[in-house]
This record gives sequence, C-alpha cells and structure tokens, in this order.
Amino acid sequence: MSCLLIDCNMRLAEYTKFYQDCANAQESYKKVIELCKEFPEGNERMHCSAQFSLGVILLEMNSRDEAHKHLISAQRIQIDYLIKQLINRGEKFSEHFLAKK
Repeated sequence: MSCLLIDCNMRLAEYTKFYQDCANAQESYKKVIELCKEFPEGNERMHCSAQFSLGVILLEMNSRDEAHKHLISAQRIQIDYLIKQLINRGEKFSEHFLAKK
C-alpha cells in the first residue's frame, strides 16, 4: 500500500511540475520524501528522485541553500543504495568509507 501511495504522490508532483505549479509540486515531493523515510525498504530510487526533483524546483525558485541540501541528500541516497547493492554481492568496504555521511 505504501508503494502505491508513494507512486501516486510522485506522479502528482511530476504532473504539477510539468504545468509549472511549483508550490504544489514542492509539497507533493515533500510528501513523497516523508513517505519514503517512513517506508525506506525498496523505495530508495523514488526517494532519490524526489529529493533531486525538489532540489531542481528550489533552484528554479532561487532557494539555493535549501536546493543544495536536497541535491546532496539525493546523492547520499544513491551512494548508500549502491554500497548496499555491492555489499549484497559480497564486496567489502572499509569502515572509514562506510562512516562518511
């Protein structure tokens, strides 16, 4: 059920962004981010996409500091997801590398 709710909110955000309704798109992306934090397993890509898209909207609205926060968060989510996938395949990483957040 959570995946469906996340997907619906993401589609709404993309639809409102397409029609340049930045305020509503921003709220929809924030809702997706909240849901992905509540249900993280299997929603890493949607979470990353929502963080990135929200960052882009904020850049367009000249909110550079807040945009930077979301863009960095998207990058961190992607890195964590890739590390998780590599560990599941048997790759080893030093604790120093894994601790950087």
